[in-house]
Amino acid sequence: MKIVQVTPRYYPDHGGVEEVVQEVSERLSARGHEVLVYATDPTGRLPAQQVLNGVEVRRFWAAAPNDSYYLSPGLLEALKKESGIDILHAHSFHAFPAATAALMKGSSMLVVSPHYHGRGHTQARERLFQVYRRTALKALVKRADKILCASDYERRLVEKDFPSAATKILLLPNGVDLEDLKKVRRHPSEGLKILSVSRLERYKNLDKLIEAVGILRNRGLDAKLTIVGRGPYEQRLKSLSERLGTAELIDWREDLTKDQLHEEYASSNVFVLLSSDEAFGIAAAEAMIIGLPTVLADAAALSSYVEKGLALGVSLPLSAAAVADRIVEAVQHEPPDVELIWRHFLSWGAVVDRLEAIYQGLVDKQK
Repeated sequence: MKIVQVTPRYYPDHGGVEEVVQEVSERLSARGHEVLVYATDPTGRLPAQQVLNGVEVRRFWAAAPNDSYYLSPGLLEALKKESGIDILHAHSFHAFPAATAALMKGSSMLVVSPHYHGRGHTQARERLFQVYRRTALKALVKRADKILCASDYERRLVEKDFPSAATKILLLPNGVDLEDLKKVRRHPSEGLKILSVSRLERYKNLDKLIEAVGILRNRGLDAKLTIVGRGPYEQRLKSLSERLGTAELIDWREDLTKDQLHEEYASSNVFVLLSSDEAFGIAAAEAMIIGLPTVLADAAALSSYVEKGLALGVSLPLSAAAVADRIVEAVQHEPPDVELIWRHFLSWGAVVDRLEAIYQGLVDKQK
């Protein structure tokens, strides 16, 4: 099959969507499929065309105010010229490349992974998103042949906002590097090393975690925080840590290799993700699989992990004191049953088995 993945960003950019697209693309290519990735590059600094691990990547400049939406006329023009596509797989309801793919569907079968939160994450984004949802997203859902949701939470959200999507939705969880993660051996740091891995966006609520570190210090605990990620909220978070006097307690990391990230998990005492909008939560899954005590916002798709007893939850609206309490509780809690956790998640190989079958079923149906 000739498969084109359309995504706002791609490796070396990091994030949940980027990881999903990279993992499935490389595995599909290794199985003999012709895989192209169409992505945007608002910086203009990345190669316009290159082959990465068997996958041809084409990048196009995009207008991306505040690191969002990724409007790219060049991507539109390139898709117009691309021929012989069996599967056009568009990622992220929250950015224009998916709508562009729907516009250029032609005779291809269109698969969509929404990575959907249901709203914009600032007032300005929310106003624009409401218009976008009633126009471009409505058309995208209509043109889609299959919509792949990563969790029951995301499925319910998509069905609520787009009732006509219900008959097209399939549940396909994201994968994890299950076998590699099982091999990671924890060696927790002295003191209290707190780890958070996420894109630096407002809805990730890292401000509450930074405040919680100060509270833990005031309680006499040797708390330190490592934040892995980057994003538009970074400078505000650093300014907050300066105002609170916790800047020296925070280690900011980005662009880690897989081994480096695994070492961060292994050497930490607790993992925290306080996102109020999450369709799956790959970093949280990785932390739990390694056996790292985990604290999550009891919200969106993360609530399912709390309900199943895989992590401790903090209810919304979040307070820094409640986050601090949960961190202490998590560290003192009975160690998680990692074998139970392992059974809860799929490897990327198993996910691609299912995805390949979905693709093939659509191609066979079209013939």
